[in-house]
Amino acid sequence: MTMLQLVCAVLVVAVLYTLMNRQLSQRMTENFMAHGDVVAAALAKSVEPSLVNRDLTSVQSVLDATLSIPDVGWAYVAAPDGHVLAHTFVPKFPDALREQRQSLKNRSLILLPGEKQPVVVFEKSVLTGIVGTVYIGFNRTNLISSIRTMELVILSSIAVVMLVVTVAFSVLIGRIVAPVRALTQAADNLRQEGYAGFQDLPVVSSDEIGMLTRAFNLGGSSTRSYSGAYTRKYRSGGCQRSC
Repeated sequence: MTMLQLVCAVLVVAVLYTLMNRQLSQRMTENFMAHGDVVAAALAKSVEPSLVNRDLTSVQSVLDATLSIPDVGWAYVAAPDGHVLAHTFVPKFPDALREQRQSLKNRSLILLPGEKQPVVVFEKSVLTGIVGTVYIGFNRTNLISSIRTMELVILSSIAVVMLVVTVAFSVLIGRIVAPVRALTQAADNLRQEGYAGFQDLPVVSSDEIGMLTRAFNLGGSSTRSYSGAYTRKYRSGGCQRSC
């Protein structure tokens, strides 16, 4: 494997990894956001009758049940004037969230004190906001973990595939270049040692290199025969003159 092949393989892996990672990460994030919108809409629909009837106990029960949904960190319901009617925080509603409540929008990203990862806040009005608004915070821990795992799988898969392709390419190039190297070595041997020890090279293909090898073998054999005959004739003539 040459340095050029290694550099090309690394470049291909980097490009494929970047493109696939960007596409798949975006798709996973979009699915996460869509799931949050669906849960928020379902929560708003569930608390609607209780809010209309001013039944805050039922609203609290619905909120508590929402915590069993994967990735849901917390939820609360606010009245049209911003007053918190029910929430899932223990022991009290966070002051930091209360301060940010007016600026919260759907799909906002906030970091509460004591938390390591920011959460995505989904907002959904109940009866167009007449009776209140639900807010639900989704943890991104599983999303980030899934993206990291996906990145590792993508990188490993691409690296393995590229390694196999590069090795196969190297083997193929080696098989193509080997006859040329054999011809070069044989020609060099002829230059240094002459035709006395010439041996035919194996013909491993029927392409142009194979044709060149046959021509080389034919030329080498003919020259070896001619050289041998000339040598014998020369020695025989020399013997006759000396004798």
